Amino acid sequence: MAKKPILRTTRLLLRQVAETDATLLFDLWNRPEVRRYLWDDQVVEMETIQELLILNDRLHREQQYGLWLIHKVWNPTELLGFCGLWHYFGEDQPQLIYGLKGDYWKQGIATEASQRIVDYAFRKLKFPFLHAATDLPNTASAKVLKRLGFEYWKAEEIDGFPLVFFKKLPNTPGFKKAT
Repeated sequence: MAKKPILRTTRLLLRQVAETDATLLFDLWNRPEVRRYLWDDQVVEMETIQELLILNDRLHREQQYGLWLIHKVWNPTELLGFCGLWHYFGEDQPQLIYGLKGDYWKQGIATEASQRIVDYAFRKLKFPFLHAATDLPNTASAKVLKRLGFEYWKAEEIDGFPLVFFKKLPNTPGFKKAT
């Protein structure tokens, strides 16, 4: 079995989500503050998580992307959240996604972890662009995307939820701290 690469920043360690992380993700994704926008405020069943973990493992093996768990470098057992590249809305190329426990909001963690994923998408995977979407009321997430250099692309309602889509090109300036 090939060693799974770990992505790092100054403060953060991003490790690929593994099939053994079902309980961690169940706890994270069912926190009201996390599921509010990521899961349209619906409880996430363990069966759904297990199916996503199988797909995530395949994506990492075949496409070199998927989901990563976010930890502090100095405390790799403490889960802060997750980030990664995931397919939505039938698009061929995955979108940037991230979510944090409420205890870690407003500390620059979402921006720092996401910047590392953006760098990975452009430098390693050679993506020609990257999309991200957020629910219209989720202004905090939109601010993260703008700090990363994403620009407004379009607004659309999908399944009754108003969404805002953003786009980033490889050379668009953004947050610079990820190393």
